[in-house]
Parts: sequence; structure tokens; C-alpha cells
Amino acid sequence: MVEIIEFKGTLVKKERLAPDIVLLSFKLDEEFSFKAGQYVMVKVNDGDSSKLKAYSVFSPPSQKDTIDLCIKIIEGGFASEVFDKVEEETEFEMKGPFGRFFFDENNTSTVQFFICAGTGIAPLHSMLVECLHKYPDKKFKLLFGARTRKDLVYHEQFLELEKSNDNFEYLPTITREEWDGRQGRVQQHLEGDFSDTTFYICGLKEMVLTTKGLLIEKGVDPENIKFERYS
Repeated sequence: MVEIIEFKGTLVKKERLAPDIVLLSFKLDEEFSFKAGQYVMVKVNDGDSSKLKAYSVFSPPSQKDTIDLCIKIIEGGFASEVFDKVEEETEFEMKGPFGRFFFDENNTSTVQFFICAGTGIAPLHSMLVECLHKYPDKKFKLLFGARTRKDLVYHEQFLELEKSNDNFEYLPTITREEWDGRQGRVQQHLEGDFSDTTFYICGLKEMVLTTKGLLIEKGVDPENIKFERYS
């Protein structure tokens, strides 16, 4: 396993990806190694109060010197209030990596099926960017659910990635507005032969457990279902 270390990150870029999602890029004060899919703990300070918050790393391990975090802004949330107003050059104490949700390099399945909703895209983006070119003989699929078109983080980038990689299929779906793509929750788009497929699921607890249960009902071996659920 990768060694857990303490380090500091200085905010060098802040980008609004969706109405309530920001991408924060941090320059690190020392080399940090992790597996695609893992998370870090960030010490968030607000006046005299501080809390440790867990965030999956959005960027791939091959991106050196900086890490990106994809963070949902929740009105009234302790960390959300800080990150919504934070300015560049602010320094944060961090620790990691943590978590057992990462890409299984020894997996023999031909198809690697990623399923997520909202900021659940973060660890899957890290895996996808890191592994897509490493395993050209595997087929990667991304089923990404969101409320509206604006909530599909990195939508244009995934479309371009699909165009330039024959082994990647992008499957976005939205629930709260009409558009010319898929409609409904991710669970409504799980059809096909899954006999040679490994699943990676990330998002809120209800979505993750419902999707896992549905896949098991369809005959998928639980050993081939890996997941990370957010509270």
C-alpha cells in the first residue's frame, strides 16, 4: 500500500464546474503518491473552528506536484462555506492517501463499467484518465447521472475523450430537464450482458446500494462490484 503522509497544499486555481460544484487545484509542498480512486483528508479552518473533511482526488496519480478536488457546495455546510469563498494562495493541511476504492490492475474483465452521480465522478475521473491509455485492450464505460445538463461535470471533456478513444463509451443521463440524451436515474440504464464486466460505483449511499443490489439481481458476482458511498 502507498504510504500515508501529512503535507500542505496551496490553492492555485478555483473553477466553477457546475452551479454547486467547484474544482480546487492545490500545489503540494512535497511529492504525494496515491492510487486512482483514493481520497485525502483536508483540515478546513473557519475562524477558531476546524474540521477534517474527506475528498476523493479528481486528478490522476500521474499528475505530479498538484492535486485537484471536486467539491459540492452545500448551503450552510461548514467546509462548503469556506471553499465557496476561499481565494487562491490559501494553504491547507492535508493527509493521505486513504481508501480501498481504487482501480484493480489485476482484474481480468474485458469491460470496466464506471457508474456515478454528482461529485461521485471524482474518483472515477481519476481512474479513467489514469487507466484508459494503460489498458487499450479493455473497454471503459462511464454512466454518469446528474439532475440537469449543467450538473454534468466535465461533459464536453468526456465527449472529446470518447471521440479520441475507441475503448471509451460515455453514457450521460439527467433527471430534471428535457434534452436529446438519456433520461432518468443511472439504475434505469443497466441493460446488457455483464458476464465479463467489473463495476465501479460512486455517489450517495442510496444510489450506490440500489445500483449494487440491482446488478446482483442481474447475476453480477459481488466480487466484481467495487463501490464508494458518500454520506
